[in-house]
Amino acid sequence: MPPAAFHLRATMLPYGDTPCDLWVAGGRVRTRPIDGADPLAPEGGNVRPGHVDAHLHHVTNRDYKDL
Repeated sequence: MPPAAFHLRATMLPYGDTPCDLWVAGGRVRTRPIDGADPLAPEGGNVRPGHVDAHLHHVTNRDYKDL
């Protein structure tokens, strides 16, 4: 069974506002079409190359009224 391939049509930030087509397979992003690739997400989103979302959600047992 071949590895899964995905197609994504999105705007690549911060480079512009024109959607582009990207294909993902085998851990690599490509600009050339891959036959039979499944759509990854609805059109209209954005892609941020190299972006890492490094935030966290802190949870505490304290009552916030005490802060």
